[in-house]
Parts: sequence; C-alpha cells; structure tokens
Amino acid sequence: MRVFLDDTEITPPEPTLAACLAAGAEAGERAGRVVVEVWVDGAPAPEADLEHPPGRSPYADEVRLVTAEPCALVRTVMLDVAETLGDTIETQARAADAIQIGRTAEGLQGLGEALRAWDAARRAVDEGCALIRSRGGPDPAPAVDPALVESLGAALASVKEALAREDWALLADLLAYDLKEQAEAWRRELARLADAVQPAP
Repeated sequence: MRVFLDDTEITPPEPTLAACLAAGAEAGERAGRVVVEVWVDGAPAPEADLEHPPGRSPYADEVRLVTAEPCALVRTVMLDVAETLGDTIETQARAADAIQIGRTAEGLQGLGEALRAWDAARRAVDEGCALIRSRGGPDPAPAVDPALVESLGAALASVKEALAREDWALLADLLAYDLKEQAEAWRRELARLADAVQPAP
C-alpha cells in the first residue's frame, strides 16, 4: 500500500488506515500543517472509516493525505461560516413568515435549520481558535467578543422559552428581528477573526 502526505510518500508502521492517519498527522505536525482531506484509491475516504478506522490490512492500494496550513484553514472556515450565516438570515425570515401566517410546522422546520447553522458556527469558532492556540498561533490567540457570546445565548434562550410556551408571535419576532441582528453581528465578528488569523509565512 502506498501512502502520500501531499506529494511526499511516507511509510506508516503498518498498512492500516489508523496507522496512515497517525503517521500523516505526525509528519504534518512536524511541518506545521494539519491533515484536512483523506483520499482512498482516488476517492474521498468514507466518513465512517475516518470515525472508526477498520482493521483490515492492507486498507487500500493508495491513501493520500492532503494538508493545509492551520491559520489558512481556520481563516477559510470562518469566512465560509460567515457566508453561511447570510443564508441563515433568509432561513430565519422565511420561518418567521410561515409562523406568522399559521404554517407553524413549516416555520419550526426552518427554525431547526437555523439552529443547526448556529451550532455549526459555534463549533467552527471554538475549534478554530483552539487549533490556532494549540499550534502556537498569534499571541494573544484570536478570541470571540464575550458580549456577543452572552447576547447570542440570551437570544437562543428566549427562542427556547417561546417554543415551550408555544408563543408563536414572540417566536416569529425573535426569528425576524433578534436572531437577524445576531447573525449580522456574528458575520462581522467572524470577518474580524478571519482577519486576525494570518497564515504563517
């Protein structure tokens, strides 16, 4: 089994996927890079295999590990999330409209999509900043404005309370106004964080 880290062939201790991933991560670490893609025989590795690497040996004919510079990766992710929040504003507006005209089930479906987007944004920020800190990035490492975190938490708590009380008018207002303001504020914050994360020279 041949294993490549970008364009360089490496030799893991055994021809299993777990060994390939470990060897790639170690070699990438030495080069100041992180593995972002895994290709197996010309196709993306199955997500299930990455989560729970099978023990078969050899795992495949060829495994290619693609790396990225951590700061560049985090910067790209944050800009992508900021763009996604623009779509979230539209999703929230449609959900609010549906609730206002009595199409509650449709509105709640849109709310679910919006909440998943917010969760993805939170994880991207948390994991991105943690990655930069762990790699010896900028000092001080980029950090989110605590006031924004508190404000978003309060807005989402209000959404939860409106759902529990089945206060659809309040829920529609929260989606149309409060969460719209939150998304706009977080788009600006993500752009600021992206600017603060500069790729290594």
